[in-house]
Amino acid sequence: MLFKTFDFLTDIERLILAAHPIFNTDYIVINKQEIEKLIDKIYESMPSDVLEAKKILRDKQINVGTNTNNSDVYNKLKHFEVEIETSFSFMLYSIVNGRKIKNLVDQIYANLPQEIIEARELNK
Repeated sequence: MLFKTFDFLTDIERLILAAHPIFNTDYIVINKQEIEKLIDKIYESMPSDVLEAKKILRDKQINVGTNTNNSDVYNKLKHFEVEIETSFSFMLYSIVNGRKIKNLVDQIYANLPQEIIEARELNK
């Protein structure tokens, strides 16, 4: 896929959906190490994804605007990281509130740079 950021977010969602639920609670057991690796990959891929998206939009003469502010998505990623870090952990696993974690992933999607979203739609 062209934009790796979406792939990594999809992988995080799959890990959350595949997580083991804790009976009669909103809590799930996740592989903390795998999620942390994917978060790091998102941080690494985002700048190049934005540059590639801008190039695609420029080539197709589409103007999304010059108000690119990635701080919102980085703030949401940081909040997600803090939630994982402050959870109860044992070895590779953490117990987190599944509903809260899923909501944070949704917020990350909602705050992705507009260039990436527009360019991705054009390439579908």
